Amino acid sequence: MTRTGLAVGCAVLIGTALVTGRALSAQNAPAAPAAPVVFKSRAELMNILAERAKASPAPEMMAANVKSGDGYMINVVRRTTVQGAIAHDVGSEIHSLIDGAATLVTGGTIARPSDPAQRRNSTVDNGVSRHVTPGDVVLVPPKTPHWYQAIDGVVTYLEIRFDVGAPAGGPAVAITDTEIKRVLATKAAATPAPVMFSAPVGRGDKYQANIVKRTAPQGGGAHERGDEVHHILEGSGVLVTGGRVVRGAAGAPATITGGDERQVGPGDVVLIPAGTPHWYKQVNGSVRYLEVRFDLSKS
Repeated sequence: MTRTGLAVGCAVLIGTALVTGRALSAQNAPAAPAAPVVFKSRAELMNILAERAKASPAPEMMAANVKSGDGYMINVVRRTTVQGAIAHDVGSEIHSLIDGAATLVTGGTIARPSDPAQRRNSTVDNGVSRHVTPGDVVLVPPKTPHWYQAIDGVVTYLEIRFDVGAPAGGPAVAITDTEIKRVLATKAAATPAPVMFSAPVGRGDKYQANIVKRTAPQGGGAHERGDEVHHILEGSGVLVTGGRVVRGAAGAPATITGGDERQVGPGDVVLIPAGTPHWYKQVNGSVRYLEVRFDLSKS
């Protein structure tokens, strides 16, 4: 895997630091860049996996691609059989569990069979084992061994890999669905109740990952730097992307004109390129999603 091709709340990136704020929110802000927003519904992704599962012989691992580019890849992966351990030379990796369950081992060292023909059966010695289930999120740094040691029938997860030069070989970070909900519930109990709050997964100089919950619409905006992935976990709403950000009068929230509106719900995945206006125009009770932002620029 190389830098040029990886294998299978508002914030804005300024320089290499991630700071709170909104960019491009002025009246008549520039239109969205040429890079298109990518939207994949849960139904579309699951249909792709179902079709690939019909192959003969049946595949042990299959993927439905959301989008791949220079320095990143986004796939929904389904595993039915244990395969060998791996450590990627470059690229931080986030797994967001969709369905099924498995034992994921991270860290330690890869133990490779002496017989080259059996290398696909590599295992991990002295790693940390976790039983992962839907809603759990795991962040694996570059060069950190990881291995689905056991699969309870089938396991499906969104895999986001991006190369931002993050420190290699560190421990994986995992947060369970139960812990995520506990953190969010604690923050929701504040007075006055916030309309947006988050549970952090991990962050570095040029990336961040959070579980975000919204209970009401807020102003639209655009991040000058940093592509952003939203994986909808719970609830639904109307997400507007593209168009132009228009600042509200007399302190009212910014809106977006001329954008594309989509109803989003659990399992949907959206890739929002840097500089693209976006706005949860409507929230149906609440919406909770994994938000991963990564800045692939060289400066």
